[in-house]
Amino acid sequence: MLREAERIGASGVVVANTNECGRSTREFLESAANVRVPVTFVASKVIKEIRSMQQRAGTLQLDQPQPEGKARQEAFVYISILGNGQRRERNILNHILASTHILLASMVVLALFVYLSLACSIGSLRYIPREIAPEIFGSRPEPIDKDVLEKLPLVPVEWSMSGHYDTDEESQYETPCCESNTATDTIQQQLVGMILCADVPDRFSSTHLHKHLQPTSRDIFPNTELRLSKVRTYGFDYDYTLARYTDKLPETIYTMIRDVLVKKMLYPPALLALRYDSTFAIRGIVYDKETGWLFKLDSNYNIAMDTIHYGREPLRDLEEVYSLHNGPHVAPDYVKNHLYHLNDIYSVPEATLLADIIQHFSEHNIPFHPRYLAEDIRAAGESIHKGDGISLSPLHTVIMNNISDYLNRAPELLQILNTLKSEGKRLFLLTNSGYQYVDKGLTYMFNTPEWRDVFDVVIVGARKPGWYLSHRPFRLVPTAKSTAMQPWAPVDQFEEGQVYSGGNLMSFTSITGYSDRNVMYFGDHIYSDLRDPSIQKGWFTGAIVSELKYELSVIQRSEYRQCVSYIQLLEKILKYSQQEARGSEFMRLPAKEKEAFRHLLDKGRAERRRTRWKLRDCFNTNFGSVFRTEKYPSLFATKIKAFANVYTADLSNLGKYPSDFVFYPKRMEQAHETRMPEVDDLLDEILYEKSHTS
Repeated sequence: MLREAERIGASGVVVANTNECGRSTREFLESAANVRVPVTFVASKVIKEIRSMQQRAGTLQLDQPQPEGKARQEAFVYISILGNGQRRERNILNHILASTHILLASMVVLALFVYLSLACSIGSLRYIPREIAPEIFGSRPEPIDKDVLEKLPLVPVEWSMSGHYDTDEESQYETPCCESNTATDTIQQQLVGMILCADVPDRFSSTHLHKHLQPTSRDIFPNTELRLSKVRTYGFDYDYTLARYTDKLPETIYTMIRDVLVKKMLYPPALLALRYDSTFAIRGIVYDKETGWLFKLDSNYNIAMDTIHYGREPLRDLEEVYSLHNGPHVAPDYVKNHLYHLNDIYSVPEATLLADIIQHFSEHNIPFHPRYLAEDIRAAGESIHKGDGISLSPLHTVIMNNISDYLNRAPELLQILNTLKSEGKRLFLLTNSGYQYVDKGLTYMFNTPEWRDVFDVVIVGARKPGWYLSHRPFRLVPTAKSTAMQPWAPVDQFEEGQVYSGGNLMSFTSITGYSDRNVMYFGDHIYSDLRDPSIQKGWFTGAIVSELKYELSVIQRSEYRQCVSYIQLLEKILKYSQQEARGSEFMRLPAKEKEAFRHLLDKGRAERRRTRWKLRDCFNTNFGSVFRTEKYPSLFATKIKAFANVYTADLSNLGKYPSDFVFYPKRMEQAHETRMPEVDDLLDEILYEKSHTS
């Protein structure tokens, strides 16, 4: 790595972590001793090893934080942004301060080099500081040898500054996530100076991090501080909370709704040929009942413009959006009256069917109103879910007749519930599903028909979210153990072993005596399970978001981390370039060179767009991540943060945590606050080292 830096004529190397480059600190220092390239460590070095090897290092320079002018001349190749080295016998406060100062100096160097790279790429050095440019480049930057360039694992540099940038939008949807490009345009040769690591293609993968400190799908993620010792009562929804459905369920829902539309609601028989595509839609998107568009909203109710679909096709003419909303923002009244929120997992096949039918109608010139289509699909969905309100619904009948095809066994959940029970916790089940369906499902999942014994109260047919504000009374449900009961009799207390339906939150609290601030309820639906319990009664709430497992696997891939780093680099380039374009020296340039520079910025913005699409496609090629819209949280993620104290991928993750565990939320920086990533790295490594030496 260092020899490559020497070969390309680097003035120096800034190293944040040698382990990220595939070797230990000792091996790195030994190899650096024979290379005459100044090295600056900006984070996480083993001080004892460095001190003991300084004499052996010979020409190796271990720089302390430098003044801005000196640092500009001593750092050229930025090797790693991840702090992951071993830290021993170092005062934590001093190290934080030193690392922060060096990091700031390194960022000055990086920003300066970005500016120099852009300036040189358009053939002008006149607005580069004259006293600095010759010392780094000489009169002109020398081209880098192609063999050297090919050996370096570049961040994906498709930003061709020689006019070869492909602006065909069709090709963007087919571009693999973060595919590398080895083109050797001048600007790419300059960007070699900002390579984030060398010799290790997977430098951003979690294999180089402390795996036990990285988020996994087995973790519970807090939005607020939560002390489990305060929780005396745990409540659970059934569907997609206790019940783990297989991937066959969404396909069945799609097929059954489609058949109802054709056979009972007079939709064209040709729709029977439609097949469910599990890759099209995600949870959390919205359907516009006036335009027929499907799209994703961010936390500020702005439309993610690259997610708008009409049918199965992306909306090409974005002027329609601007003419309707005067920009990407959707007004609150429009949201309330015209948008259909697809927030639960059941709604994913509905979204796919909406798109498929609109596509079919458009291709065959069949007139329709988007609102009627949404209402019909919603009505068909309710008919298969709820049935006639007396017998089992059609969907529940199908699942019960083929239960092993639709449900996964979960005996460990019963063990977790029994553990909570043994610790003195009270447990209740609160679900909209009927008793027969829940009984068959939990008996199969828990491998025992005695599942009711673990719950203090079982409530089915609750009709959430209306349950939280309604005044409907509770009523007894006939079961195999209570054949002599009278289901029409009033309920003023909950008896052990009995099952109840209906009711309301106020009566539930009155009968049970459960203290509001000691109750925690887990569910998967924002409005049916999370919003009203937290707002009306102040319950603690936990969201089950099964998509977390896939999303975490994506963000820990090296190619995704490369893309994130790359787009941040592009934004820094654009930021500093725009600042320079306002400077007095730039204003004195000839008009031709000014135009060339502005053209360069346009290409940078286009590359940022391309990279943003790639980040989206890493999750879903149509709508991206469930949790993000580029830089901002999605509306779905915002609601999870607002109404859930914690969220996790699976309820069984609760078993990882002791009953007195305290969840601490991650500190969220505001735009005006200074970020200190090195502090997190330092604390993580101290904890890691302590766990391995104790």
